[in-house]
Amino acid sequence: MVAAAAKNFMSKRTDAHVVKSHDSNFNDIKKRRLAESIRWFASHTPNCVISALTTRSRRTFSDRGAVNDLRLPYLSRHQCALLFVDISGFTKLSTELDVETLSKSINSYFELIVNEVTSHGGDVLKFAGDALFAEWRAESPSNLPRATLRAAVCGAAITDKCSDYRVGT
Repeated sequence: MVAAAAKNFMSKRTDAHVVKSHDSNFNDIKKRRLAESIRWFASHTPNCVISALTTRSRRTFSDRGAVNDLRLPYLSRHQCALLFVDISGFTKLSTELDVETLSKSINSYFELIVNEVTSHGGDVLKFAGDALFAEWRAESPSNLPRATLRAAVCGAAITDKCSDYRVGT
């Protein structure tokens, strides 16, 4: 009888260990997937937005799953240099090209522009049709001239690299 009880105890302990091990593996998979999702989101999101989400929003969850203390959206004032980039002649171009060629061309063109903005330390804030807005934050008012210079140098580099861009090639 003692042997049967010990065997029963060991089988329950083993089953519990297997379940716990399975839960641990499942949680590891969930964590990896979450990390992959966060990396993907971060790769498509301006640094200023990532910074705001990680420092300003605090979400806590109760035992019932309710969200407490959610502080988004919020207003943040800061000094920065802005760059507005617009595709010259886009309206005419859009009437002359088929949708697929136009889409490939604009995506390729914006890729060049986004690479220039990020390589000059800026963040793309918004795409608006055939235009985009980029920002260079000044950490303090005394840094605004430096941010403005970086935006201007970026604008000049975009003009230099993109002014003779060939559409549909």
